[in-house]
Amino acid sequence: MIKALVLGLVALGLAACASSTNLLSEAEVKGMRIERIDVSYRPEAMIWWGKAEREFVEKELSKKSAAPGKAKRPPSVTDASNTGEDAISAEYNRIADSPEAKAHLRETLTRLVKERLQQEVVPEFKGTRPVVLEVVVVGFHVPSAAQRVVLGGAPTFGALRILKDAKTGKELAKLDQNAAGFAGNGLLGVAIDQALPDLEDRVIAAWVAQTKAWLVQPQKS
Repeated sequence: MIKALVLGLVALGLAACASSTNLLSEAEVKGMRIERIDVSYRPEAMIWWGKAEREFVEKELSKKSAAPGKAKRPPSVTDASNTGEDAISAEYNRIADSPEAKAHLRETLTRLVKERLQQEVVPEFKGTRPVVLEVVVVGFHVPSAAQRVVLGGAPTFGALRILKDAKTGKELAKLDQNAAGFAGNGLLGVAIDQALPDLEDRVIAAWVAQTKAWLVQPQKS
């Protein structure tokens, strides 16, 4: 619970900052063609995404059980017995804190972000000037149901967007604005929330819509 509280405070901090620079005219915007999307992560970027983490751990436990000499079915992190609960918890934490798990979270987030941008933003730009959209992730936070029952919270996504000329590398525009998605809180809110799209889908959709609005309707500053 302490970890959830700390991450919740980090998420609030992510949602607090915003800055935008766009030196493109309307004609220049219409003449753009997004040639490539690059996604990277700041060294200090924090990702709290319980669902993706659990999926990775379960997969690794299944691999371990399938190894020669191992039991067919490992104790699941979701159905631990009282006698093996401490051992399972320790193994879960060991896998979840591994470099492989952290890489999996980043790879999964990168894939989702690129897919949504390719579907909803790239088709808007059919010009001849090739540009590159760089995305630098600062943080991604998807609060668990338990956290939202006790503390409340909403999914947040912080990532810097930088638009560059593909040929020269010149920076054309920059947006540093975080996005948040709706989430039901409290017992009733969380219960109703189960019928809606996953939290990660909501916050990524909000972030992509924000990105699209910034590019399609530039505001000089």
